[in-house]
Amino acid sequence: MQYILTQAEYDALRAKAVATPITALIEKDQLQKLCTDAANYVPVAGWSPSGRPHPWGCVLDKKGHNYNGYCDDCPAVNICPHTDKDFSK
Repeated sequence: MQYILTQAEYDALRAKAVATPITALIEKDQLQKLCTDAANYVPVAGWSPSGRPHPWGCVLDKKGHNYNGYCDDCPAVNICPHTDKDFSK
């Protein structure tokens, strides 16, 4: 049994991982839920009036969370499958 990969095997695995985006591995509904949860619960530094990290809030989940209406500093903005993102001017 082999426990350690050769450099070629490792490089092949890394290349495959880089070439396969996370969005291709998760169904859209599951990915949207993960992104919405990240927006609602992951603290983002620097935007709140107090200066303390606080969740950004998701534009799709307007009830019960800090909803600000924009996707600007959402921690999931780069992988979120929502097609109608809105950014402040």
